[in-house]
Amino acid sequence: LLEAYNRAREPAGVAKLLGPLGRMVTSAGLIPNEVSYSLAVRTFAEAGDAAEARAWAQRMSDKGCNAKKLPYDKIVKSFTRAGNADAANEWLNWGLASGHKPSLATFNAAMKACLRARQSSRARGMLSKMEKLGIKPAY
Repeated sequence: LLEAYNRAREPAGVAKLLGPLGRMVTSAGLIPNEVSYSLAVRTFAEAGDAAEARAWAQRMSDKGCNAKKLPYDKIVKSFTRAGNADAANEWLNWGLASGHKPSLATFNAAMKACLRARQSSRARGMLSKMEKLGIKPAY
């Protein structure tokens, strides 16, 4: 059901199932896990809602779920598609702080968001992060 809400781009449905009103899920004996929370984060990211994506990631952490299970690459790319350079950069940095090693494609997506937002100095800063991680840019 969560995947159906995600495919339909219905973040409210995801929130209804997992959020405070999500009694339906817990009363059925289902306990949200890393997969459930990751899907919620991704759904809000794809909707371009950075605040809700972050809130669901925090709920995931508060429930003791492993934050390394979050699909950081997909989240960064989602915010890039939504035109939200600040959120793409925030998630890239949060992923790095959580021990996730972003791929070249993730850095490219975040830099693309910065360049679209006319933030070239931020994009250049990402190149130095890539170097420190041993990720070589493809020209």
